[in-house]
Amino acid sequence: MKEIGLIEFKIISPVSIIRKRGKGGFYETCEYLPGPSIIGALSRKALLENVSKRIGNCSTLTNPNQLPNCRVCYARECFYKKLWIEKQMRISPALIWDNASLTSPPPIYGLSTIFSSVEDENIMADGLLLMSFKRLAINNKKFRKVLLREFKIVEDGREYEAKKRSANVAVGLNTLKKITIDFTEHTHVAIDDVTKSSIKGLLYKRSSIKPGHTMYSYVLSEGPLLDQLKKFEGILTIGGGRSRGYGIVNMRLVERKSLSNYMEERRNKILEGFRSIKNRIGEYYDEYLGTVTGISHLDISNTTDVDEALAKRLENRKEDIVRVEGKIGNYVRIVKRSEDEKGHLFIIPVIQMGYCATFVIKGDIEEEARRLAEIEVKTDGLDFWNGWIYLNHPVHHINLI
Repeated sequence: MKEIGLIEFKIISPVSIIRKRGKGGFYETCEYLPGPSIIGALSRKALLENVSKRIGNCSTLTNPNQLPNCRVCYARECFYKKLWIEKQMRISPALIWDNASLTSPPPIYGLSTIFSSVEDENIMADGLLLMSFKRLAINNKKFRKVLLREFKIVEDGREYEAKKRSANVAVGLNTLKKITIDFTEHTHVAIDDVTKSSIKGLLYKRSSIKPGHTMYSYVLSEGPLLDQLKKFEGILTIGGGRSRGYGIVNMRLVERKSLSNYMEERRNKILEGFRSIKNRIGEYYDEYLGTVTGISHLDISNTTDVDEALAKRLENRKEDIVRVEGKIGNYVRIVKRSEDEKGHLFIIPVIQMGYCATFVIKGDIEEEARRLAEIEVKTDGLDFWNGWIYLNHPVHHINLI
């Protein structure tokens, strides 16, 4: 039986996971724990346990940097093989999440439709519906004027000039909260690639997430695998600089439920979202609209059309997509599956996490809510880093604008 769960990560020592930023080639520390990094850390821990217990082909490994040949190994219930080779478990990026639970909406990293005041960046609202309406009303000047009058950022009776930005956000009761992540920097001496010794006078700084933060991620898998996951609760090392003491986190599975029960709860929430959006826009637009938000990257390598890629993920028609907002980038992976296999570099074009979109509902909203609740957790053909979505996230339709 498939289950979905929530994993907690308490950061004990600084965590440094480096990613490439933008066309300039700059590198920075991630503000989240990527799903593949978590899978990698768990797989590493499972592999070391196999070695210590002399399980299967892992019993022949002579040093901790070797990888087993799983293709000819017949060990039963091998957690490493199920995680790393067969990819039977999917884990979403871990983010700071207050009051985390499977019934509350997740935080969103880099949401691309946030509007904040030019004067005060802390005054924020989501503008996805407004931008979608502008597209729907592109040939209707009267409609556009109504929209511009109705949708604006106001606080204490004052209207603010707004600017669109990206931000890490969480949603409370009719509130929008900016997620703040504290970083620390440590100075290190550079090492010469040839002599393998320190280079006199050459230093560099490593930025990392400060200890004390607690992050959460979704996990989706068969029930027996979550039972095995619980056996690996405790200390996990993740990210770079582990030999220097970086990357120590305490992991535990804090919540789990059957996927069928979760989908029924999500069906009700998605349906509630359709009605909430309709109440918000019904005076101006006859159709029901839905929203989709990316809580991980979405692979677009099979098409250059983001509308088409998103329609495929939703199993919708391309013409039903109203507007997509997000940044296009590349996702880089190096894959090495066994000791005798060279690492392969993959550069995959993606819509980066934090993208969002609106789409038109053509059929019965109750049937659509049920269908989309299944689509949301559908994993067929998706790698473990790709395609996590959340339908009708309240950030887009609670009364903020």
